[in-house]
Amino acid sequence: MARIFEGARVTDSTLAETVTIGDRSIVTGSELLDAVRIQRDNYIQASRIGSFSYTGQSTRIFAARIGRFCSLSWNVSVGPSEHRMDSLTTHALNHDHSWGVFTEEALPVTKFAGETVIGHDVWIGCGAFVKKGVHVAEGCVIGANSVLGRDTEPYGIYAGSPARLIRFRHPPEIIAALAGLNLYDRPDDTVLAAMRHVAGRPLDMALIQELHRLL
Repeated sequence: MARIFEGARVTDSTLAETVTIGDRSIVTGSELLDAVRIQRDNYIQASRIGSFSYTGQSTRIFAARIGRFCSLSWNVSVGPSEHRMDSLTTHALNHDHSWGVFTEEALPVTKFAGETVIGHDVWIGCGAFVKKGVHVAEGCVIGANSVLGRDTEPYGIYAGSPARLIRFRHPPEIIAALAGLNLYDRPDDTVLAAMRHVAGRPLDMALIQELHRLL
């Protein structure tokens, strides 16, 4: 059974038995898969979080699809709604019926249109902001306090406001070999076995060949 700590609230959501929800966090309309860990004071809405991914404190996730083995630090924002700038007003009444100006059915702006996608094995540093509708490719790193407003390339390291590509985690031949490995299409136990085998060693082609034989 999922561990839900003091003051946390879960509504209209599906949780795997190994999920942990920290103090005062809110999870609504979402699906959390095996071994997901949500720290305290999070808000997760209309999202799907893959197995073994986790968040730090005070992180906010909206209408996002997050892959497996992702690391989201504290105070991260993923996919929040935006204010319309090309209309008469930027006010939230355009997408929030609680102001009483529009009924829920007649809102001129759909609050969470445009799913944000975070690939597998992505690390997002503390205080980073990922714009609604962005696709973050597998293996990326997003630096602390960065503002990411565009799609990324696999295994890229992005930082800044606006975030830009700093470099890649691995050389091109390693990135291509990782794509051929299809590691995150495999069961969790297989992924964990690969991680144990590598044991934190820097990747090179010889090690990837070992993983091919292992898998």
